[in-house]
Amino acid sequence: MSDLCWLPRESGHKDHHLWSDNIFSSQAPGVIFEKKPIRDPQGNLVDGLYSAWVTLNKQPLVGLAYASTESVDGAITYLHQFLPPKTQQLELPAPADGRKFSSARLLDSHHKVDLRQTEKSVVLTLDTNDKWDDVDTIIELK
Repeated sequence: MSDLCWLPRESGHKDHHLWSDNIFSSQAPGVIFEKKPIRDPQGNLVDGLYSAWVTLNKQPLVGLAYASTESVDGAITYLHQFLPPKTQQLELPAPADGRKFSSARLLDSHHKVDLRQTEKSVVLTLDTNDKWDDVDTIIELK
């Protein structure tokens, strides 16, 4: 999971006016937040308009099991599980920043995902009627 304590916040929100290659996660693979200016059809920069990208920190996607991203306000963590487990259950290390989750659901179907969290791990279990996506299962953690 991600450790976002490095990212400055104003009034409880992240300052997305930063441009940097700071790593969201202290654990591999980590991701990079990039803010890129938008150009109009003539190629001129549009003042105050940007696109934001979250990219892997120089890690190949092949073989990468998971990565996490976060909502702009920091309230929701999105777990991207790239390699589906062989069972309905997935166990991950506990978040490095100590955050606690109280609910989990599949982003595409909104089906509940069973969540158990200890000091050392987060265990997520899909319902027997759900399955892991072959490419990217996204779980919303609050």
